Amino acid sequence: MNSRESQPNPGVWVVPEVSYVDPQRRFCRYCGRPIARGFWRVSSGGETWSYCDARHADLDVGAQPAEHRWQEDRGC
Repeated sequence: MNSRESQPNPGVWVVPEVSYVDPQRRFCRYCGRPIARGFWRVSSGGETWSYCDARHADLDVGAQPAEHRWQEDRGC
């Protein structure tokens, strides 16, 4: 077991204000699902990632971007 698997990702649950003037599209880095409202945000090493659920942040090992894993069933 590597150190990433033994420690959960530190992050925060974010519910941004709705902006009709400057809408932002977010997608889960792990499964690629569009994030409609609230999301789990993890920041590390100057980078920030968005996830649809904190469990996906814990599962994500950073091996491949979500668009390359779209065929795999992630149980979302």
